[in-house]
Amino acid sequence: MAAKTRKKKSAKKSTIASVKQELTALRKAARKETAALKKVAAKDTAALKKKIAQLNAKSKREAAALKKKVVAAEKKAEAEIAALKKAYTASKNAYTASKKKVSKKKVARKKSQT
Repeated sequence: MAAKTRKKKSAKKSTIASVKQELTALRKAARKETAALKKVAAKDTAALKKKIAQLNAKSKREAAALKKKVVAAEKKAEAEIAALKKAYTASKNAYTASKKKVSKKKVARKKSQT
């Protein structure tokens, strides 16, 4: 009987040792997998950061181009307004001058009639 119990103890010890080995192997595999995942995540993160930077630069360029267009349109509108003001002033002056001529003719006619 004593021999049998010894075998059982050694069997238990070997089972415990094999379980410990399995746990160690699993931990090692988990560490390797975690490291691999971290590498992949770092690559993906770097790629995404690069893409974000590109999009930001593109949006800044587009915003600058739009700003230039807006400034050009404002200048053009101001020039058109100035031209319209000049045309209005010229038209007003011409109207005033023609009115004066008509009134002078009326005065001259009245004088000639009397």
